[in-house]
Amino acid sequence: YREFEPSNGQVKPGITLVGYDKGTDEKEDERTIILAKANMLIYFSELLSKYNSAEHLRAFAGDAFNKVFHLIRSNLGTFAEVRDEPYDLILTNPPYVTSGSSSLRRAITEEGLSGYYTAGGRGTEALAIEWVIRNLKPGGTAMLIVPDGLMNQPAILSYTKRECFVRGIISLPIRTFYSTPKKTYILILERKHRTEDEQTDPVFTYLVSEIGETRDAKRWELEENDLTGATALYNQFKGSPTYFSSPPGAMRCKVVSNGEFRQKPHWLIDRWWSQEERRDLGNVNEQSVVSDDELQEAVQGLKETLALVEDSEASDVEQYAFREIGLNSVAFELYVGRRRLKKNMVDEGIPVYSANPTEVFGFIPVQDLGVEFGRPALLWGIDGTFDWGYVPEGQPFVATDHCGVLYVAGENILPRYLYHELRATKDSYGFDRTYRANLENMQASVKVRIPTKTDGSFDLDAQQQIVAKYDRIQSMQSQLIQQLEALSGMKYEWQYFTDEMAQLEE
Repeated sequence: YREFEPSNGQVKPGITLVGYDKGTDEKEDERTIILAKANMLIYFSELLSKYNSAEHLRAFAGDAFNKVFHLIRSNLGTFAEVRDEPYDLILTNPPYVTSGSSSLRRAITEEGLSGYYTAGGRGTEALAIEWVIRNLKPGGTAMLIVPDGLMNQPAILSYTKRECFVRGIISLPIRTFYSTPKKTYILILERKHRTEDEQTDPVFTYLVSEIGETRDAKRWELEENDLTGATALYNQFKGSPTYFSSPPGAMRCKVVSNGEFRQKPHWLIDRWWSQEERRDLGNVNEQSVVSDDELQEAVQGLKETLALVEDSEASDVEQYAFREIGLNSVAFELYVGRRRLKKNMVDEGIPVYSANPTEVFGFIPVQDLGVEFGRPALLWGIDGTFDWGYVPEGQPFVATDHCGVLYVAGENILPRYLYHELRATKDSYGFDRTYRANLENMQASVKVRIPTKTDGSFDLDAQQQIVAKYDRIQSMQSQLIQQLEALSGMKYEWQYFTDEMAQLEE
């Protein structure tokens, strides 16, 4: 407010405000800009009333007001604005549509901008997130209202984590925005100074059920407003993220350690609360309302991914000769972890794996690490449902006494190949809580096939080709699961309009 006060007949704000909207040559497309200008005038009404001379008003209009809002008459809209003008703060909501994104990407290619948009992801919201991140100054902040469809896209989430520190995610209820009957989130990001900088701070998450007004056409004021609690706690959190903890009784707030956050396959934070917790908070499972085009595109994307998975699984891999060896071979080193108690775990540190080798059981302090982790490791669960996990080279970890660890001792067997082959046959041994996958049973029973050359030596090239195929299938299967989950959470738009018409008629 004070930035826009006149001085010596001039208005020279120390901050620059910029607003973009997309349009064509039609007058109607300027409506959003007009509304934004009207809102700005209302906000500054007290200032304009105080400084109401013709000189002051001309200065306000010419030096500040008319420089804020920009209507971009282009098919690409803001996506064409790729000048190097990084912003300290970006507040926006990406367009919540998936239909038409392919034509938009073609236009980007035709305009020679394909080298600017490289993150991948589905829909125009993925393009928008990349635009926002690229236009943030290092150390700058973005606060975005994003649709749920963005929060389970591996490509754009990976890009976001690489370029930014994730500071907070706040879940909003469906119809928070009346014209957008979708599930939305507030995503708070800080642009890194260097992509190699690792995030160490935890992530603030909050689950909002009510927003202080009814979420229908009437928008009546309500006493229940979870946004005030979210704002207060986030302001406390950002002052000292490392030492912040949720106050007693603040069940809507979860501070997720960075180690745990890195393991999350999606950012749909509602699912990080249990069904019972959501029920107690009045946050029932909500379905996103989608249009006919969005529903068709979601189904089509699912079919395309399914076809790719089937093609990959059916594709011919060259027929190799194989040699079968047991895990009791000198080619492998196996051991079982030691006893570690959950109560001794900490929020941040070295990941600990237990009976489920695919999920982190907890963390121990870094100084407690006393194992070698220079090589890739395979993990297996000794109790419960038998499965295999994989820890890449250089990633520290420890195992409990419910988890086994396997290293490859020789140089002619790829650990990643071994992981895929052992997972493919894991159900054939009958390991369970009765017939445990202990060290003795593993070495006595489990065998693995390794492709060989004509001279009988292990074929590394063949292993690499098979690994590439397995990794490709695994990635597509993961994408397929996410698409199925997203589709199951959709509600067709016709029902939405039917509900709203009934309310209006009443």
